[in-house]
Amino acid sequence: MLSAIGNSPSLDWFLPARRAAVGGRGETRTNAPAEAAASPGEKNPEAADEAQGKSLSSSSEAVKPGGEPLSEGEQREVQELKKTDQEVRQHEQQHIAAGGSLVRGGASYSYQTGPDGKRYAVGGEVSIDTSEGRTPEETLSRARRIRAAALAPANPSPQDRSVAAAASQMEMRAIQEIAQKNMAESSGETTAGAENASGQIAPSPGESAAQAYRQASAFGQAESANAPRFSAFA
Repeated sequence: MLSAIGNSPSLDWFLPARRAAVGGRGETRTNAPAEAAASPGEKNPEAADEAQGKSLSSSSEAVKPGGEPLSEGEQREVQELKKTDQEVRQHEQQHIAAGGSLVRGGASYSYQTGPDGKRYAVGGEVSIDTSEGRTPEETLSRARRIRAAALAPANPSPQDRSVAAAASQMEMRAIQEIAQKNMAESSGETTAGAENASGQIAPSPGESAAQAYRQASAFGQAESANAPRFSAFA
């Protein structure tokens, strides 16, 4: 679910991982609802989540809490839950790696208890700052980082794509502001040059606007070339 924090809807967005289906073939279980990410008194839930994820992947044959062996169907369900848990954690870590300093806190997860009594992550979200920068140039850089963070996983969710689309709109507004600023500066220089250089024809307003837009686009390409690259998780 896409949420907003604070009074401004553009302050923080959540990038939730897809909730993978568990049990059966693509059927979502309805008799075991997902649990909250962490209780209010739980200390360092992110570290506990990561430790639990590692223990799940290295645990021995699953049994029920009382020691009773799992049925064949329950064993399949546990395997599906383990797979989902791993996919969800990788998805959120890819958001975090690409978002860098724009990410607010770590990932939070929702859980489902399996037949073996263990909790498995079935959904997650990462909060990222989507506020604009102090200058159009800074806003342009932030917009591209936000979009990169939203589309970092190999399987972006619909909400991830929505955040990426909003970042693209922010990028276009920044480019337009940079173009307008460059056009105003170019217009001032042209006027001064026309007064001091006789016989030279000053460019038309249309030519000045085109030149300013090319300068803004060139700046954006340079920012993109210098942006950090992140490897996708396997």
